[in-house]
Amino acid sequence: MRLRNTLLDFIEVAAWSKLRQSQCVVVSESIIKGPFSGMSVRSLTRTFLVFVLSICAMQATLRADNSGVEFEEGLHYHRIVPAIPVPSGSGEVVVLELFWYGCPHCYSFEKHLSSWEQNKADHVKFVRMPVALNRSWIPHARMYYALEKMGEVDRMHSLIFEALHVQGRRLRDVESVSRFLSQHNIDTDEFEEAYNSSYVEEKMRHSGQFVRDSHASSVPTVIVNGKYRSTASAAGGHDLLLQLTDELVQRETE
Repeated sequence: MRLRNTLLDFIEVAAWSKLRQSQCVVVSESIIKGPFSGMSVRSLTRTFLVFVLSICAMQATLRADNSGVEFEEGLHYHRIVPAIPVPSGSGEVVVLELFWYGCPHCYSFEKHLSSWEQNKADHVKFVRMPVALNRSWIPHARMYYALEKMGEVDRMHSLIFEALHVQGRRLRDVESVSRFLSQHNIDTDEFEEAYNSSYVEEKMRHSGQFVRDSHASSVPTVIVNGKYRSTASAAGGHDLLLQLTDELVQRETE
């Protein structure tokens, strides 16, 4: 019995490690309701995580040969019903990334995404959308939208990731963010005015509604044309997620 429990503990740790390897996940309390209500939280957690580990094992097999992957709806990506209207020009396909600056997986994904963005087709419109899946993410989302309003977000985007994940800066509120931005020649008075503006309020409202409509529960998440949702953990890795994105873009182009 002791050996069995030790093995289960090992599986639990391994599964959580694999699940978090490519996603920042927010788990809803609803997972322990409904038909699972009779199970203990620990038993349910172990059952769920053993399942996750099995999925990860299948994904590892797929990653061995990217060229042979056949993406399947309901497994590697999900259709959003109803589709979410996204602003686009004639013939454009919109690829949207949901992210959080504090997420290490978003930081890791960024170098893959930047390379993809440089080589994407001209008719593909790429949009970043910072989201707040919990309250602690709010300052980073507001920071992005404030910088967007000021026309500084493109210059500061990679610098913010580096500050958090390389330099270990703690950008947890408007004061700490302002101190950081002042070191990069950002007018802090203008920034704080933008941070508290109606523009940012509307952007935050819109992103929150978009998350609810898309049923996204982790970052980074990629949405194609408001119709399809996928993540690195579902697709099998960052490169496979972008390969899937290209296939979905092609489907929307035809």
